Amino acid sequence: MVTTREPETRRRHALLAGGGSAGHVFPALALAAELRDRGWEVSLVGRSGQMEERLANRAGVAFLALPASPLVGASVGQKVRTLWTTLRSALAGRGLVRRIEADVVVGM
Repeated sequence: MVTTREPETRRRHALLAGGGSAGHVFPALALAAELRDRGWEVSLVGRSGQMEERLANRAGVAFLALPASPLVGASVGQKVRTLWTTLRSALAGRGLVRRIEADVVVGM
């Protein structure tokens, strides 16, 4: 006799990425609210200590930090460091997506 087990149901998880300006954060939070209403688990990833972290916490959205640094208005030395930070962030982001088992990633 073969028995089949019902697959474990888990909530789908959306990882929303965006920050640095309200034009990125507010649309992400609006999407987060809609997805949560539809039963999704939602996390927002951005830069620690910035607007996106404060607004995500205020909205009750899980916040995950990745290293980031601004490029606009940076000196040549800062731009080189930013490239290194971007590489570190990309690698960390890849691990983050796997760790939280994100079903979808949306960049703002």
